[in-house]
Amino acid sequence: MGELDANNSDAKVRTYVWGLDLSGQQAPLLGGAGGGLQGAGGVGGLLKVTDYTSGTTHHFVSYDGNGNVAALIDGSTGVPTARYEYGPFGEATRATGTLAKKNPLRFSTKFTDDQNGFLYYGYRYYTPSTGRWLSRDRIEETGGKNLYGFLANDSIERLDPLGLQWWWPLVTSCMSCKCKVVSVQPSNQVEAHVVPRPGAPQPGQPSQDLHLGVRTPYKIEVEGNPALCKCSYTDGGTLKYKVQLNVPGFPSPPAEGTETYGRPSDTHPTDGGCVSGTDWPGFHAALGPLGGSGTYSLTYDMTVTLRCTGSDGKPIEDSKPLRGSSEGSFTWPPQK
Repeated sequence: MGELDANNSDAKVRTYVWGLDLSGQQAPLLGGAGGGLQGAGGVGGLLKVTDYTSGTTHHFVSYDGNGNVAALIDGSTGVPTARYEYGPFGEATRATGTLAKKNPLRFSTKFTDDQNGFLYYGYRYYTPSTGRWLSRDRIEETGGKNLYGFLANDSIERLDPLGLQWWWPLVTSCMSCKCKVVSVQPSNQVEAHVVPRPGAPQPGQPSQDLHLGVRTPYKIEVEGNPALCKCSYTDGGTLKYKVQLNVPGFPSPPAEGTETYGRPSDTHPTDGGCVSGTDWPGFHAALGPLGGSGTYSLTYDMTVTLRCTGSDGKPIEDSKPLRGSSEGSFTWPPQK
């Protein structure tokens, strides 16, 4: 990964070398952006910063126990070229040295925007000055009652790799994971659930996904490093549906048909890694940023199978049937 100067024939400004992060897996680019959910999101994975602004100098990275960048060390002289210290919510209390401001990867090894003070975690932006996320938790209350809370107000003992779930560093240092509890808990209650897609909405492109189906919470508990367990759910069976979506100014015919599930594409990783969450097996549609309403008629004979595989390769799973029919209506607000 590197920075180029577009005003100087794309000359190199800085380049970054990544290795294994706190999970022991390959660190993704940009300290989490584009990385998978099963690693530590690049936290503690930056190895070296090479600066080209005054010749070519190589600087190796030193960390604290939470994967925060604590210092940069000149590879030729062994002299510190940057030192960092942080407050309890990641606010910078010290940034000294010739490379301190030039290097943007600092707290949690995440990109820091010096113009506004925001930290980019790949899925959400965090502001240390207020100790909160700027957007809602994508897994909603499953991640805690406070949808904007950061690390349950305990950033000293916890870390969040991607803005999705927090861990204890002591847990992430463990090199094994064992699945303890896997349970599907269907409610037989049909709900409409709209989830924003990551990133800013683009003109003419879907920006949200509608999940209209049977609300099916599931419970997962693991022991050890959750990044080393793999969890997924599979929707199977058949669904007969008739759904009418009404978006002002965009008339559309009703969607009607029968869908059969159980293909490999109907297996999905659980949101946020191996943590408890909710599945909505049923009808799915892509939406734009506008609000609207809809009506539905569903008849379903389905199963939801939840599987957790530990680092030893041993899986445990639970499967529950969903049978019934439902009619109703729903609305969704415009995307903020």
